[in-house]
Amino acid sequence: MDKGSINLGGVIGLTIQGGDLYENQNGDKRTIIDVNPSLLYFIMPNLAVGAELVYSSTSQGDAKETAMGIGPKVAYFVGNENSKAYPYLGFAFGYGTWKQEGGMEFEGTMMRLTPVAGAVFMVSKNVGINIEAFYQMDSSKLKDADESTKGNQMGVRIGVAGFIY
Repeated sequence: MDKGSINLGGVIGLTIQGGDLYENQNGDKRTIIDVNPSLLYFIMPNLAVGAELVYSSTSQGDAKETAMGIGPKVAYFVGNENSKAYPYLGFAFGYGTWKQEGGMEFEGTMMRLTPVAGAVFMVSKNVGINIEAFYQMDSSKLKDADESTKGNQMGVRIGVAGFIY
């Protein structure tokens, strides 16, 4: 976590939604896969800045929605070189595009603000398992539309973090 170190990693999330609230007319459940790789550079001890890629795939029956984007990320880690776990707080902003196919087809842009709290549990000197809780604020706008739609979600994600010293 020293100045000049690099954190290369990311998190993945899987959500399966069912029941009357989420199933479509055919009884198809909704499956969501989120993948967020990131690259962080420590500008001072414990404080890292960098970028995060955003990829999300949602499927339900024949319909599929894909979102892709990129944005800045900042994280502050707590711990020292003898720590087995590094708790952190972070914040990411993502901007990108999304497209829905199958059945009705739409496309547009999206913005995402995501504060996170988590910890990296070191399994070796340079590799750790990353677990984080997030609260995500989304804004989506259809192509050629004036208004955006907003929503939020929260959850837990897991991933891998590699450190280059």
